[in-house]
Amino acid sequence: MSEEYQNPPDDSEQRYEQYLKERDELLKRELLNTVNLDKSVLSLSTAGLGFSLVLLRYLFPVGNPGHKWILYLSWAMFGLAIMLTLGSYLLGQHAIKQQLKLNERLILRNNFFLSNTEDAPKKRPLSAKITDWLKYFYVAAYILALSFLFLFIGLNN
Repeated sequence: MSEEYQNPPDDSEQRYEQYLKERDELLKRELLNTVNLDKSVLSLSTAGLGFSLVLLRYLFPVGNPGHKWILYLSWAMFGLAIMLTLGSYLLGQHAIKQQLKLNERLILRNNFFLSNTEDAPKKRPLSAKITDWLKYFYVAAYILALSFLFLFIGLNN
């Protein structure tokens, strides 16, 4: 073996800095993805709700379409997706405020991060965890809304 492999240089500080850079980049990407997801679901749900209202008026102007309950269910799911997205935003704002208070308490008062860095990621407010899960629910509500709308159109064609 060569001497290079027997005694590798101590570059732990450099590796840690690289880790921090990559972590920051991934967190920025995650935030951007979340913002884009929120905007997309909110915009598409609102547009889907509007489209379905116009569809009902112009596609079935005089006739009485069957299976209206499916359309109503679609509207309910669009509405739910909109409400969950907005709720996620408000809860996310609350989570940020809670996290700031937690960070202040842990870092400034207890020097927590200096002595127990491995436990730092575990310290997240409940509202932040709920906000993470809300994404799945409002995306599912949007997908169900579209599915019910397509089913309604298909059954009435």
